[in-house]
Amino acid sequence: MIQSTHPVYDHDCPDCLFLGAKHVEKTLYDFYFCPKRKANIARFGSDTPDYISLPAFLVATFRHIEPYKTALQLHSIKNQ
Repeated sequence: MIQSTHPVYDHDCPDCLFLGAKHVEKTLYDFYFCPKRKANIARFGSDTPDYISLPAFLVATFRHIEPYKTALQLHSIKNQ
């Protein structure tokens, strides 16, 4: 279940598509997809380094690991 339809944290990439905010394993993340970089992003704070990124070429390896799993699920829902 999405916790928020608006970002909780600051994110300064104008290319990113906000997918939703959600608690995953006790951490609140803002989830994004960046079409320019072909990456799923999970932001856990507003400071510049407060995010993790899953580039498309690593999806097969990390798709079952949180918070990447949730990022991919939200991205799939937005693209339906």
